[in-house]
Amino acid sequence: MDFMLLGEGKLKLTLSPDDMDAYDLRADALDWSDTRTRRAMWCIFDEVKRRCGFDAASSRVLVNVFPSVSGGCEIFVTRAGREKSDDVCFSGSMSAGRAYLFDGIDDLISCCRALCRAYGAPRAGAYLREDGKYLLLLEHDFALACEFGEAAGGPFPEPAFPGEHVRAICENDAVEVLARL
Repeated sequence: MDFMLLGEGKLKLTLSPDDMDAYDLRADALDWSDTRTRRAMWCIFDEVKRRCGFDAASSRVLVNVFPSVSGGCEIFVTRAGREKSDDVCFSGSMSAGRAYLFDGIDDLISCCRALCRAYGAPRAGAYLREDGKYLLLLEHDFALACEFGEAAGGPFPEPAFPGEHVRAICENDAVEVLARL
């Protein structure tokens, strides 16, 4: 397991296929509601705290997991900076799509209209993040979306608990619905 502190309250973990085996994790079956996944993640968090002092248990955290081609995964952990609660927002379902961020609703709607014209209505979910930015999770990578927003990292896992850190606008047919506005 490799890790890198990305700044105050942010951590990137890289798990190899061997690490995944050691923690009994599968990239296609990470689910925070599963006791085995929670136990493995807290073991990983404890190890990271011991090695570098990053304390995932000190506040609420957002955990995003991205599969790697090698069979391992990358895990990004962000402390929310709020008082600790009993739950963790964990995004664990591995999909092969792409996430895009938009500063405003107008940019998101314009993107959806362009995607509809160019590609029909690709499957997507639209969400409003806590920071006021809009998130479009597309089933596939569409470079056209970068004309309106910015790519947000690698392949995405869909939010497992949308109510925790994002509010759903439209979960499955966002491009089609928002393009009509």
